[in-house]
Amino acid sequence: MRFKRAEQMQQITTWGRYVDEWSHRNGRWGIDKRLASRDFDELRDVGTVSHLDRGGRDRSDPYAVLHRTL
Repeated sequence: MRFKRAEQMQQITTWGRYVDEWSHRNGRWGIDKRLASRDFDELRDVGTVSHLDRGGRDRSDPYAVLHRTL
């Protein structure tokens, strides 16, 4: 996630994982218990990445080339 603090852009990166306990009931699998574990986090100063910082729901979105229906 990126945000501005005191005129400086910062980015926080967090890596984690889930440890799930599953069971099969009535023909369906479901999670019975979930443990969330954070393995790493980092906060650092960053600069902007030009106009590609923002996505959109129109042809201006960088990924619009993948969706010819936009």
